[in-house]
Amino acid sequence: MKKIKFSVVFIAIAFLFSACSGVNRYGIDEGALDFDLRSVEKDICLPVVRDYLNATDYETQFVALKAMTDSGADRQVAEILLKIPKDGAVPYSFFISSSEDFAEYTVSEIEIDGKTEADEYTLGYAIEKNLVPGNEYFWKMTDKNGKIADYGKIAVKDAPVRFINVDNVRNVRDIGGWTGEGGKKVSYGLVYRGTRLNGNTDGSLLLSEKGKAVMRDELGVMTEIDLRAETDSSGIDNTVQNSCFFAEIVKGK
Repeated sequence: MKKIKFSVVFIAIAFLFSACSGVNRYGIDEGALDFDLRSVEKDICLPVVRDYLNATDYETQFVALKAMTDSGADRQVAEILLKIPKDGAVPYSFFISSSEDFAEYTVSEIEIDGKTEADEYTLGYAIEKNLVPGNEYFWKMTDKNGKIADYGKIAVKDAPVRFINVDNVRNVRDIGGWTGEGGKKVSYGLVYRGTRLNGNTDGSLLLSEKGKAVMRDELGVMTEIDLRAETDSSGIDNTVQNSCFFAEIVKGK
């Protein structure tokens, strides 16, 4: 996954080219995209999490907490339906951005098996990007020639907590969204908390290379602070972590 920013000149040329290309069975004219027409609301926060955080007494909290145990509720993923032409130019790429002009975006490749007998696939696609509650996002899917095959807009429902999906690490959360002194809310994307990154002594729960890329490139994490005492590491990783685990060189220096 990577983040790319086009120049203004390139955007203008691409728009003019697509405006002249027309509409056919396997592509959508970029000048005809109506994102509001294809807007859907997605709730990335599971009901069991809301039940726990909204509980006003201990008994209700304990019931909700038991239901959350091993439920995978510490992940928040928006899933959408994609329409992929069977005979289009593969591979397809999925772009998602916080702006309609896609000035900045993340992109990932769409895999299809090629076995459908219909004219197009209807594919349930789990968006990899960590979405921010209360925000809206624009997405489009293109074939290898850059022709748009599908597109839409996602309005992410506000949530009481923002979990972050980091490969092989559990219970990572954004401190943003919490209300502080004076009623002001902490901004998203500044501070994250989570479990250890250097795993257990048996090699489990070790931050993967994919997880490191999410922390560095998507979240922009520059500093890691280990708040564990030496006694907290007994039987876990043998030693207190004393260096930045997700990157040897901190970006921004």
